Amino acid sequence: MPKISVVVPIYKVEKYLRHCVDSILSQTFTNFELILVDDGSPDDCGKICDEYAKTDKRIVVIHQENGGLSDARNTGIEWALANSDSEWLTFVDSDDWIDKNFLKILLNMVLKNGVDVGVCNFSRISDVTETEIKEEYIAQKWNVEEFFTQKNLNFTVAWGKLYKKSLLSAIRYPKGKIHEDEFVTYKLLFRCPYIMFTEAPLYNYFVNSESIMGTTWTPKHLVALEAFEERLVFFHQNGRKDLYNWQLEHYLFYLCDCCKKLEKNSQYKKYRYPTKKRLRKILKELEKSTHSKLSQEKRWIYDIAYPSERKIYWIIKGIISK
Repeated sequence: MPKISVVVPIYKVEKYLRHCVDSILSQTFTNFELILVDDGSPDDCGKICDEYAKTDKRIVVIHQENGGLSDARNTGIEWALANSDSEWLTFVDSDDWIDKNFLKILLNMVLKNGVDVGVCNFSRISDVTETEIKEEYIAQKWNVEEFFTQKNLNFTVAWGKLYKKSLLSAIRYPKGKIHEDEFVTYKLLFRCPYIMFTEAPLYNYFVNSESIMGTTWTPKHLVALEAFEERLVFFHQNGRKDLYNWQLEHYLFYLCDCCKKLEKNSQYKKYRYPTKKRLRKILKELEKSTHSKLSQEKRWIYDIAYPSERKIYWIIKGIISK
């Protein structure tokens, strides 16, 4: 019986796929199954997957019509839930790769400390290089709320984690959306009072200019706003006021960044008003929740939210100061 299910969603990564799969098959912990989900990839990824399956009985290959990253991850989850007795599950993106001790270290962390999620740090890699982490590592037990606010990037991404498989029994990734991790990871981790984390960069995140997240920013990235708002509802409904206020402020900064990007391109004009309207709404909500205006060093946010009004304000202030 495999202890761990490793799910790899695959699409147009022929150049990197072998390196990814080889890093998984080279694990020092060997009691796992590898679920390769060929998401209708138009290159030779499907053939490569089938070749690997012939050489290692731990490999399961699923071919499906292209449905996107979320759909491919969901397929892997559902297969593992329906067909495997594994207790744990992890995701590896098909242009990334993992240290040979990735599974061993994360599994030891969760089993020794009785938690349902183990998380490691990661390295951003711009080329296919070999790195190796010594078996010595420091694991720390984190309150999930503190981890969310202090290690938010590590918290948000789907990969670089070992999950108790039962956590995923009723949770799926939103099909057809980018920033899919933003919609899901918090739901999984906030089911756990504590998680284990190691600073050891056991996961190698390949900065791929051809990937969804590696492309130039466009309004399609505004879908992340929906994820922010879902999290706000989640924190409000669960009475987590500190996290609600923390998320409000970070949402505010993200909205400001979106507004700046939209202003730079005349083709994005139709997105400017609804995004700015969202910004004003969240600004008012933050003021209401904290019972105060933003501090002086954050006054620039008002300039973005109310450009016409603030322009008049600064003109008047300049006249008065004279």
